[in-house]
Formats: sequence, C-alpha cells, structure tokens
Amino acid sequence: MTTKRQQEGHTRLSTLMKALSLQNMAIVYVFIILCIVLALSSDAFLRPRNIINIIRQASVVGVLAIGMTFLLSTAQFDLAVGAQAGFTGVVILLLIPVIGFIPALLSSLGTAVIIGTITGVIITKIGVNSLVTTLGTLSIIKGLLLVLTDGRILRGATPELRWFGSGEILSIPFPVIAFLGLGILGEFVLNYTRYGRYLLAIGGNREASKLAGLRVDEIIISAFVLSSICATIGGIILLGRIYSASPLGGVGTEFIAITAAVLGGTSIFGGEGSVWKTVVAVLLLQVLGNGFNLLNIGANYQELIQGFIMIGAVALYTYQRRRQ
Repeated sequence: MTTKRQQEGHTRLSTLMKALSLQNMAIVYVFIILCIVLALSSDAFLRPRNIINIIRQASVVGVLAIGMTFLLSTAQFDLAVGAQAGFTGVVILLLIPVIGFIPALLSSLGTAVIIGTITGVIITKIGVNSLVTTLGTLSIIKGLLLVLTDGRILRGATPELRWFGSGEILSIPFPVIAFLGLGILGEFVLNYTRYGRYLLAIGGNREASKLAGLRVDEIIISAFVLSSICATIGGIILLGRIYSASPLGGVGTEFIAITAAVLGGTSIFGGEGSVWKTVVAVLLLQVLGNGFNLLNIGANYQELIQGFIMIGAVALYTYQRRRQ
C-alpha cells in the first residue's frame, strides 16, 4: 500500500520529469549542445570577454523580445517595435540640444507610452487586427524617421548616452545588466503575479476572461504599452552603442524578437509564455552568429538560418496544438 509520503515523492518526481522534458526544455538543451560544439571548435568561445560580448550584442533584440513575449502571450503582435527602437534614438538626439538630456530621455519614454496606448486602443476598441495595425504603425514611424532626419544619420550622442551602451556597474556592462535584469523581472511578472496570469488567461480565452470580469481591453492596451517601453529601452541601448541614430536603425529586429519569443515557447496563439526561455532563445541566436564569426562562416547565412528556425518553430507549435 502506497503511503502518503511515497505519493508525494512520486508527485514531485513526476513534476520534475515534466519540467525537464524535451518538450518543455528543448531550447535549453539545444543551447547547451550548441555551446559545447562551439567550445570544442574554437578556444576563443568560452573566454569571458567573448561571453560578455555575446550578451551585450544580444541586449537590444533581447529587450525587444521580452516585451514581445508579453504581447504574444495575449495573442497579439507588434511589428513596429524595431522601427520604434530606431525612432527613440532620433527623438533623443533631436531633443537633447533643446531640452537637455534627462527631459529628452523621459520624452522618449513618454512617446513610447503614447504609441503603445494608441496602438492598443485601435486594436481593442476599434477592432482592427494587430498585424494590420502595427504594419500601419511601422509605416508611419518609418515615414517620420525619414522626415525628421531628412534621410541622414544623426550623430552627437552625449557621454551620458554612451554610458547606456558601454558603461559598467561593478565591471558588468550596463546592456548586460539591463537585458538580464529585465529578463528576471519579466519572468516574475508574467508567471508569478496576478497581472501576468491575467495576460495568459486573456491569450488563452479572451471571451472567458471577459465573462470572468477581467478588463480585457485595458490589460491588452497595457501589454502594448509595456512592449513599446521595452522597444524604447532597446533603442536607448542601441543609441548608446553606435553613438548615432539612423532612419533605418532597429528596423528588422522585430522579426528576430518574434523568432526568439516563439522559439522560447511563447505561443503565437496566446495563453503560454516564458520570459526566461525567450532570453535563452535570444542568446542562442546570438551564439549562432558569434559561432559563424569564430569559424569564419559567412554572416549572410545567419539570417537564412533564422528564417528556417522561425518557420520550424511556428510549424512545430501549430502541430502540437492540433494534436491537443
């Protein structure tokens, strides 16, 4: 006869096995295998300087991907976050000579809140599909970038801005702290707070969430604002790293952010999300690019492989969903 203690032991073992299953941890295992292969292929891979450089280079897309994870968990998209990251740099560089560094920084965050709110309102209150809405937003932001810059690259980043790209806290680069710190905070919020549970519930069943009394529209709008703020933070880091703002800065990174979020187990159908696995997926994609450089493989292949990875991940999750 099975005792209560034995039953508890079996339950813990079953929970642990499920947590470590290939279906749940595939991205982690692939990441570990890739790191082992590169470590055996190149002595330079495991050098601390190279590891820090990988995380630093992944920081901009990583911050965008964290915000995208929150959005995808509600079954929404934002294809304008990459352009918004570039737009942040332009806004800051244009405003610094007029109102100063801190007000310009706050203005960029305020702009993010406005963009996220307007996008969310159009989607929830008017009922326009998020894909169509954010494609329109992407076009508007790209147009504004060209108008504000006259098609030129803006330069003139201040020492304060450069610190966001290359500054250090306790010898750790700020972009690394921002990326990993937001990853930890995002994982906690999404999976261990009431707000995060609301987001996942809305993504899983929007109508049931309404019937349960959730303020669905307001919560979805807040997710767009959150994603927009993440895009702005990524834009500030990008500006600090390259010391300039381009009309095309950040454009295209939204697709890598979506790839990383989906690869990390966040369902494009909503209801499922994991920020920490999104962080692992971002690092995997960056390690892949770093490996190409170390092994002298053409960087052009990276985008090709990312495209196959994106299609493969979406196809896999669609197939698994149909089987359930």
